[in-house]
Amino acid sequence: MNTRQLSLFAEVARSKSISEAAARLHVSQPAISMQLKRLEEEWGITLFLSHSKGIMLTDAGRHFLAHTERILAMEEQMRREMNDYQEGRRGELIVGAAESIATYLLPPILAGFQTNHAGIKVELRTLREHEIEKAVKDGQIDLGVACTVPHDHAGLRITRFRESEWVMIESPQDVGSQRCYLTKETPFLQQWSEAFTGEVIYADTTEAVKQRVLAGLGCGIVLAPSIARERRMGLFKEDTNRLTDADVLIHLLTRPAEKLAKSLWLLLDHFCKEK
Repeated sequence: MNTRQLSLFAEVARSKSISEAAARLHVSQPAISMQLKRLEEEWGITLFLSHSKGIMLTDAGRHFLAHTERILAMEEQMRREMNDYQEGRRGELIVGAAESIATYLLPPILAGFQTNHAGIKVELRTLREHEIEKAVKDGQIDLGVACTVPHDHAGLRITRFRESEWVMIESPQDVGSQRCYLTKETPFLQQWSEAFTGEVIYADTTEAVKQRVLAGLGCGIVLAPSIARERRMGLFKEDTNRLTDADVLIHLLTRPAEKLAKSLWLLLDHFCKEK
C-alpha cells in the first residue's frame, strides 16, 4: 500500500465512479481498477460493490476511507512542513560560542534574525573555545563562532565574520595595577599571562572579570564587545599600551556548504549583513 493507491481509492469513493475519477486524475480506468484490486488483495477485503447507478462503498470500505483521509491529511501536512524547511521558513538551529561572544556579541544579532525569521528557532550555547570545532564536526551545533581557526580544519567551512580586539581595562582610580584578571578563552591570553610580571588570576566569566575591576581589585583583559555599555558610561579606563598583538578575528564555522540547511544559509547571510 502506498499513498498513491490511497489517493486513487479516495477519489473513486468520493465520485462513486471509476470513470469520473479517471477523468479527474488523468489516469486510465484500467490503471485505477488494477490499483483498487491490489488494495483489496493486500487487505483481504472488498472495498466497493457495483449497483445500477455505479459503485458504492462496503462497510469495510467506509472505514477504510476514514483511515485513508486521515493518512492523506497527515501526508499533506508533512509535505507543507517539509516544504517550509526546504524554503527556509522553518528550522531549528544551534549556535555555539565562547562565553564572552555568546554573552555580549551574539544576542542582539540573533534577536534581529528572529525578528525576520520567526519560524526558525535558534538556540545559543556557551562552549569552551577549544570545544567549538569538534561540536561543529560532530553535529552538536550548526554554527560555531570562534576566535581561533583550527589548524586542521578539513571538513569545515570557515567564514571570516568580524575583527575585534582584547582590551585591558582598569578602574578610574587604578594606577597601573600589578594584579590582572582574565579568562582562559584563547591561546593569546595564556601566552600574555606568562609574560605578565604581576599576578594573574583567572575568573570563570567575563562578567566576573569586569566586576572585580570595577571593585578596584586589579586590571582585567576582555573582548571589546563585552564592555560596549561600560564604555558609553565611562566606567573603565583602557590601557592599550600594556597589550601587544591584541587584535582577534572572529570566524564562523559550519559543516561543508552542501550539508547546510536553507535556514542556516539564511542565518549566515544575516551574520554577513551584521559585519
